[in-house]
Order: sequence, then structure tokens, then C-alpha cells
Amino acid sequence: MSYSVTQRSGELAVRSAMGATAGQVMALVMGRGLRLTLAGIAVGIVGAIALWQVVASQLYGLSALDPSIFVPVPLFLFAVAAAACFLPALRATRIDPADLLRIE
Repeated sequence: MSYSVTQRSGELAVRSAMGATAGQVMALVMGRGLRLTLAGIAVGIVGAIALWQVVASQLYGLSALDPSIFVPVPLFLFAVAAAACFLPALRATRIDPADLLRIE
């Protein structure tokens, strides 16, 4: 997300110059990051369910589709991703359009 914010800093500066609030810029960056996160978690869950027999052969004392694993792990990954998206989103809200859009 940090790289994405760096690459899109011009776009974010234009949005800010056109009247976007800091909250709207943060929602834009967080929304993109969390959509990617949810897509990745969904693909991971579908893959784990599709390969449950392979997963079952690697586990001892748990069933392959144990809810005690399939609920907290995606929630933990979502929380980590949200934290990882927050810092670049906060940085994006602090972009000064005048400095970035100045023609030299």
C-alpha cells in the first residue's frame, strides 16, 4: 500500500486540490487495501477448503475444516492488513497539493 500511495500521490494531490477531505482520501486508500485483503482471504479460504485433504494430512489433533482455525486466522490477517493500510492512508492525507503540483 505504501508503494501504491507513492505511485498515486499525484492523483491524491489532485483529489485534495479539488476538495476531497482527508477522510475521503483515507477512505479511498483504506478501501482499496481492504478490498485486496478481503479478496486474498477469500481465495485462501476457498483454496484451503478445496485442498482440505492435503491440509488434513499435515495436521495433528485438528480437523481440516476446524472453525477454531478458519475464524480467528482470517480475522487476524484482516487486522494486520488494516494496520498495514492505515499508515500509508494517513500519509496520503498529509499530501500537500500545492507542493506536489507545483511546476518547476
